[in-house]
Amino acid sequence: MAVTGGVILPVSFFTLSVASRHTPAANVSLLMLLETVLGPLWVWLGVGERPTPGMLAGGGIVVVSLAIYLFVTGRGLRPKQAHG
Repeated sequence: MAVTGGVILPVSFFTLSVASRHTPAANVSLLMLLETVLGPLWVWLGVGERPTPGMLAGGGIVVVSLAIYLFVTGRGLRPKQAHG
């Protein structure tokens, strides 16, 4: 509990505030949704349980769709270089 409150939470909130300076807030919010998918996997690894194929498929859908969205929108956010 002390490590979570003293290290993990401050670091995570700091990195979220820094991330919002470099990418739109909507992207930061979408990346935060990865916690919902990856959190149970870390717990299962620590406890030794195995997720069902349906759980892995659902998590995979979320991760892949988020990666596609960030790739597509990231391409449109880059400033164009002036040639001259």
